[in-house]
Amino acid sequence: MRIAMHEDFPPERQAQQTMHSQLAQAFAAQRDALNLSLRAGLHDARWQALHLEWLYHGLCAQGTQALHMAADCTLDVLDVGSPDAFDQPFAETIRRAGETLGDPELVAFGTLCRAFFEATHQRHFEAIAPLLNKLVELSRALPAERQATAHRVRGLHFLRLERYPEALADFELAILLNPQRADLYFQRGRVQHALGNLQAALADLSQAIALDPIDPSSYWFRGLTHYNMGNYQAAIEDLSQAIALQPEDAANYRWRGQAYYALERYDEALADFNRALEIAPEDSYNHHWRGTLYHVLGRYQEALIDLNRAIELAPLNASNYRWRGQTYLDLGDFPAAIADLNKALVLQPENGYIAYLLGRAHYANGDKEAALSAFDLAVRLQPDDRYNHHWRGMLYYELGRYAEALEDFSIAIRLKADEEENYYLRGRVLYAMDRKAEALKDFAHAAQLNPHNGYNFHWSGSINYELGNYQAALADLNRAIELQPNDGLNYSWRGRTHYALGDLQAALADFSKALELQPEVADFYMFRGRVYLDLRRYVEALNDYSRAVQLQPENSLVYLLRGRVYLSIGDHEAALADLNRSLTLAPDNGNTYFFRAQTHLNMGEHAAALADITRAVELQPEDEDNLFLRGRIYYELGDLDSALADFNRAIAFAPRNGFLWHWRGTVHYGLGHFQEAIQDLNQSIALGPASSLDYSWRGRAYAALGSWQAALSDFNRAVELQPENSANYFLRGRTHASMGNRSEALADLGRAIQLNPNNGDPYYFRAQTFFEMGELSAALSDINRAISLQPEDTANIILRGRIFQAIGEHRAALADLNYAVEKQPHNGNNWFFRGQVYFASGQFQEALEDFRKACALQPEDGYNFLWCGRAHRELGEHEAALQAFNRALELRVPDSSVYFWRGLTFLSLEQFRAALADLDRLISLLGAQGIENDSVYAMRGRAHYALENHTAALADFNKALELQPNSGTYYYMRGVVYHDLRDFERAEADLNRAVDLQPADPFVFFWRGRVYFEQREYASARLDFTRAIELQPENGYNWYWRAQINYILGNFSAAINDLQEAMRLQPENDANYQLLGIIYYAQNDMQRALEYFSKAIETKPQNDINYQWRSGIYQDKGDYDKALEDLNKALEVRAGNASTYFWRGLVLLDQGRYPEALNDLKRSVALDSTVVRSNLWLGVARQLLGGYEDALLDWEKAAALAANERDELLQQRDLAKLALLNGQFEQARQHYQRVLNAICPLDKLQTERGFLRRLTRLFSAREDIRSLTAWFEAQLRR
Repeated sequence: MRIAMHEDFPPERQAQQTMHSQLAQAFAAQRDALNLSLRAGLHDARWQALHLEWLYHGLCAQGTQALHMAADCTLDVLDVGSPDAFDQPFAETIRRAGETLGDPELVAFGTLCRAFFEATHQRHFEAIAPLLNKLVELSRALPAERQATAHRVRGLHFLRLERYPEALADFELAILLNPQRADLYFQRGRVQHALGNLQAALADLSQAIALDPIDPSSYWFRGLTHYNMGNYQAAIEDLSQAIALQPEDAANYRWRGQAYYALERYDEALADFNRALEIAPEDSYNHHWRGTLYHVLGRYQEALIDLNRAIELAPLNASNYRWRGQTYLDLGDFPAAIADLNKALVLQPENGYIAYLLGRAHYANGDKEAALSAFDLAVRLQPDDRYNHHWRGMLYYELGRYAEALEDFSIAIRLKADEEENYYLRGRVLYAMDRKAEALKDFAHAAQLNPHNGYNFHWSGSINYELGNYQAALADLNRAIELQPNDGLNYSWRGRTHYALGDLQAALADFSKALELQPEVADFYMFRGRVYLDLRRYVEALNDYSRAVQLQPENSLVYLLRGRVYLSIGDHEAALADLNRSLTLAPDNGNTYFFRAQTHLNMGEHAAALADITRAVELQPEDEDNLFLRGRIYYELGDLDSALADFNRAIAFAPRNGFLWHWRGTVHYGLGHFQEAIQDLNQSIALGPASSLDYSWRGRAYAALGSWQAALSDFNRAVELQPENSANYFLRGRTHASMGNRSEALADLGRAIQLNPNNGDPYYFRAQTFFEMGELSAALSDINRAISLQPEDTANIILRGRIFQAIGEHRAALADLNYAVEKQPHNGNNWFFRGQVYFASGQFQEALEDFRKACALQPEDGYNFLWCGRAHRELGEHEAALQAFNRALELRVPDSSVYFWRGLTFLSLEQFRAALADLDRLISLLGAQGIENDSVYAMRGRAHYALENHTAALADFNKALELQPNSGTYYYMRGVVYHDLRDFERAEADLNRAVDLQPADPFVFFWRGRVYFEQREYASARLDFTRAIELQPENGYNWYWRAQINYILGNFSAAINDLQEAMRLQPENDANYQLLGIIYYAQNDMQRALEYFSKAIETKPQNDINYQWRSGIYQDKGDYDKALEDLNKALEVRAGNASTYFWRGLVLLDQGRYPEALNDLKRSVALDSTVVRSNLWLGVARQLLGGYEDALLDWEKAAALAANERDELLQQRDLAKLALLNGQFEQARQHYQRVLNAICPLDKLQTERGFLRRLTRLFSAREDIRSLTAWFEAQLRR
């Protein structure tokens, strides 16, 4: 047919058109017969060939209309999209048709088509415009919908070229021409999206969906638009619809996964990314997004696998390198992170975020300079990204480049003013720059933005502390602790604040809490040590500083601080050792020389002190403290001129230090420069704060000048400022005495004595005043006290001589009391007073001898006998003490305390009723005076307790606690009463309180352990007995009771070790041997058990229980004669003991002596009818003698008693035997099983085994008894 169309064919035009028309129809028919759509046909080779034939002949048949047909066909191809293999043949067909027709316009159009397709294949999109413009032009002759298609086609290519305004114009014209075509809205929506007009895009895409609700592309792109608008849920809904319509499109899953990812619905996101990869495993974006998700989930190794694959598939995608680098960064593989981020930055050199991440990687890798370069680049690329400034600011801060750090944090704050961390970090920078007030504002702002971050309050608190704003510091640190209760630093800073406020107890609590949280921080020990030092709790201070030394053995400051403690407690050798060590570590520390100088000074080594303080002055020549101390040393050496020179220099350096003016004033006073002294003390007072010492010394200067009224005025002011200082009253008293104001002098001197009763000077001057007033008894009392305090003071001796002379005792010596006794051996007062001195110093034997001499010399002086009795008491001579107290009462000594001391002596002698009578009398006498004394009630409570008057004892201990609610002793005593009353809950509460108040009292722990023991809280009991041992290791009872616990808990070796120690401490305590025998008995070691029960009997033959236990051993050994012998002995020791009759009854049963056994068991029940076992075995004896009915009655009574048994394990054992005797084998076994499952002392189980064996022997025909016995013994062997 092609041959038939050769141009040599005859040129009849009409005929040619007819022929081409017929051919076109024929090819069209064949093409249509394939039944393929245009889109499908363009991808089918046969359809393509037929279509091209149809196109050629159709164009030839059109003649002058061929160009419009070519345009229309081209629009179809471009609108639908054709494969590359079809494009050039299509263009060539149009061009050849033009040549056949001789139509240059058609030829040109074909050429345009060829150029268009070539440009498209080579991606030279700028070269495609001529054809598109031509199509739009030609489409004007076509119907409106075809014009719309022309604009659509051109709009799509403008969209590809990112020429969005032109694309938008084409799509808008297309919609005007064909408003019902859904894909036009879809494409315009894409353009609006690209232009950032997301709402307009949503409207177009929604219209596209309305026109074509089954097109997945519209749902997909609307979902993408929602995603970019942050409408993630709406995006998920649209993408889910797209997936429903097109389930094999990986992009739908990926985008929905991204939406889930944005909503942190990571499981669903992962499922979508997985599905996308199933569909499109070679799509780099799918690997990229799943890798990103794995990174966020912390599944870094899986993230690396996906990102590695993404990089393989898209090696030029910077985002893949960026995310892999970030993953390496989070894995801690910093070199790998740096390598990836460098690659990402090469691919995207203008991406500031990559530069930021690179900076973080270098920072983590320790390369701060490289990190700084990266952050510099990040800031340059993204100057408005606060994170870049934030991280660079942190780096500048660490490098000490504070000004640059400050600038970066300030920029970060300007970029986002409501971000807490930048204020916090800028505060840190400002603090480092010593701009504390500004730092404080930043921390306050940070706290305002985030009131739940404890660090903000921590720093505000510490700065407020350093600025002296202590109340504000407390408020901040309280909040920091509330937010961060486990941060020791918060407690440490609050402790320092409390310390600065003078609240030492609160400071102590805080430092202790800090150490509880962080016990390895040396600074905390140093801070707490300082508090202990100020509280004069020197042992604790030493412990803390010693611990700090262990933690920081090369820290010179720790040795300096510990040396100061040793200095404070007067252990000068230790102080010197520490200060020497401190100087070895830091030889140029002037402070250490200062304190070593002070140490030498306290040791009286003035030369060494002077050498050290001179070195301190050399090292710190402008430190006024050094000059002050050297001035003091010169002062003590009597070199007042050198002292004055040092104080002059110190004042020159610190003219506002009133203390220095004060001391120079004292030096002037010592030099006799009273006016200069007054001037210096005036200056000290003017500088403030007002000090009583300033007024006191100025008063002395005025007194030295004879200005009594001025002196009195100053001493008045000193008293106002320091009303508890005895020296001020003493000096004012002397001034009143000098002015003749004797009543005022006596009042002041009395007050001085009240405040400091161990200072002899006020006694001396009050004695002198009394002497001048003729009040000789008072004068003598005062001067005796003065001599006891200052026995070598000649003035005292002289004055007492004058007083004794005035009262007629001319030979009275005014030296110390030994001298008085030596000079006046027949003066009872001398012996009495010396006796009191001996007594007060603990020399009770010497005191007793003097009091006896005084009694002999002054037999009618009840005081002599009272004190003689007290001395006898201290020496443990209670009978002699009673005689002395009785004589004192006969002599009507006017001192009610004699009843107290005699009552206490009666208590020691265990004459409790007599003690009670004395204490009742004393309480009555004190009550008449309106006095209530807690110790008297406590002593009476002890008497009531000893008499088992528990209610009265409780009343007295309650009263004692009412008067003294913080006495641990009284809680302890009341707790013991509650223990004996078996009110263990109250006992435990009282003993807990006693532990709180007296944590170092071993008796409190001992008795609380007893309470725990009774409640079967054995672990707690063991802890308490262990603590009692730690506090009082020489008390054998502590070891004995811990042995009890260890035994009950089955720790026999520990129990035996404890008892060995108890026996060492208390070899005469039979209970130790008895318990050791029980332990060996429990272990079935009968020989050793026998040995120790025998030892218990040897130690205390009057204890019937020891005989009972040894009898039990003989019973187990089958030696019934010896068993009976021991039980008979027990009855000799303690007649009428129900328990002994019980055991003898059992031995008699074993011997077959049933009538005698019956009598003993009846006797046991008669003596104590409440004991279950006695009634039970009485029934056994009756049954053996044929009295079965009586036996049942006994067992019924035993069962009733068992029901009320308070000891659950004993109850179960008794119920087991009763059940067994009544033939209830399984019930008996269950009772025993409960016993075996509990913590039951093994000796009780051994005893129970003995009972069962005895029943087996007595009822040998009872198979159930034999079976249960065998079962029980098997359980014991386990």
